This record gives sequence, C-alpha cells and structure tokens, in this order.
Amino acid sequence: MGNHTFQGYLEHMVKHFMVCGSHGPMQTLLDWHTYGMKVSFNTTSSGHIMWHGADELLYKDIHFTM
Repeated sequence: MGNHTFQGYLEHMVKHFMVCGSHGPMQTLLDWHTYGMKVSFNTTSSGHIMWHGADELLYKDIHFTM
C-alpha cells in the first residue's frame, strides 16, 4: 500500500474485504442476511385477523362490522 491517504486505505479495504463472491467478511454477512430473509419468508406466524360471527371482523383490538 504505497498510497497512505484515506482514499488509498479505503480502496485497499474495498479490494480485500468487500468483494462479493469471495469467502471474505462481506460475503459472510450477505450469506447470513440471505439466510435470515429465507427463514422469515418461509416461517408462518400467528395471524391477527379473525371473523366473529357472520359479519364482524376482528383485527387485534379493533372490531369492524358490516
């Protein structure tokens, strides 16, 4: 690293650590993010919308009638 400016250090860090498709730290973080998104999209959770009777809709603590 012959260039000792901020820009030089930044270019060095980007070149060595923020390379997608490598086995570096940035790729590890992207892999964890992708895994988390997959889990969140494929995991069911309890719903908040329910019907009460034939004409009452419940959403959390709010009641709607038709």
